[in-house]
Amino acid sequence: MKLAELDLPPAHPPLALSPPDTESESQFWPGEQGSYLLGVLWGAIGCAGDGTYWLRHQDRWYVDFVRDSLLISQQARLVRMDSRPQWRLRITKSGDVARLNRLFATYGWSPRRSEVRWYPNGHLHDRAFIRAWVELHGSADVAVSHGRKTPRLRIYGNVALVETINHTLSRNTGLPLRRVQRTGNETTKALYYLGKTMFRVLDGLYQHATVSNPQARTRLQTPILGYNIGGYPLS
Repeated sequence: MKLAELDLPPAHPPLALSPPDTESESQFWPGEQGSYLLGVLWGAIGCAGDGTYWLRHQDRWYVDFVRDSLLISQQARLVRMDSRPQWRLRITKSGDVARLNRLFATYGWSPRRSEVRWYPNGHLHDRAFIRAWVELHGSADVAVSHGRKTPRLRIYGNVALVETINHTLSRNTGLPLRRVQRTGNETTKALYYLGKTMFRVLDGLYQHATVSNPQARTRLQTPILGYNIGGYPLS
């Protein structure tokens, strides 16, 4: 079976959400939409020195998704970072900052450059959170393994976060735990999925998904297209 033959539902555009203004955010976020949003925040937001937040990414889709989902009135701007254009959204209004502060305190968020970054606390839609994280911090290509070309998915992140993703994907897909791979620094590690295991992970993340970035989804799935990886039972 080839991935192109799967009858997967189309990716949907982001839906505007109205987060509650009370301390009960935990009742709102565990759904698929909210957990995906949490994954985008976990993977792309940063904290400024004055206690406000910023979000930037080369793909404007993520910036607009966060802005629309959280009903942020400030506009995104196109800036250049390391000679590359990126979309940047500053979140400085007191109400927006307070809402994010409560949310991050509830789920145990830590800044991007922290030595340890944990997977969110509490119950959430794991597939949606990991889907967003893989779109932001995953790479898909074709590698040579045992003399043969094979599709490869690599998922990067802080070692503590990657370990939890490893166990969660194993539990949800039935795959054995991956060996956590080293990268160029001690805090960032990687998980590798090749061939059928890559198919199984992506199938689990996107089957019946109601929210995803269409371009990122295509980027992750494209290396599998054209490879016959039959014999695998679909979820």
